Amino acid sequence: MAVDPDQFFASAKSIFDGSDTEISARNSASRAYYYAFHLARQLSDRLPNTIVGAGGVHETLIRKLNGLPYSHSAALKCRSVGYQLALFRKTRTKADYDLGIDFLRSEAEALLLNIPRFVATVEEALDLFKK
Repeated sequence: MAVDPDQFFASAKSIFDGSDTEISARNSASRAYYYAFHLARQLSDRLPNTIVGAGGVHETLIRKLNGLPYSHSAALKCRSVGYQLALFRKTRTKADYDLGIDFLRSEAEALLLNIPRFVATVEEALDLFKK
């Protein structure tokens, strides 16, 4: 069965609202990050193919978004998406891998609260490709 990126965000909110445990905050942040990641990939698919160097899929995506030449009409919006995604990734990395460090509910909440602005920026960038 196929999954829509919006389902990641719905899951993130449900996990966050359903429990106030640290593991719930971690899982919520992780799901919210993957929502943002998949939206950014949809934007990236509209960009010209460029060589961005070695690295994992997450780092490569961020570099592709941040590397669009300024002469491109969507460059500033894409760079904003890349910058925000990099910040979200730091939170997700802490949530998923830094188990010996406390992960606060407020960290997940901050990510969740920033998602609507991120979505708007992605949509604005996508609109520039329609012109």
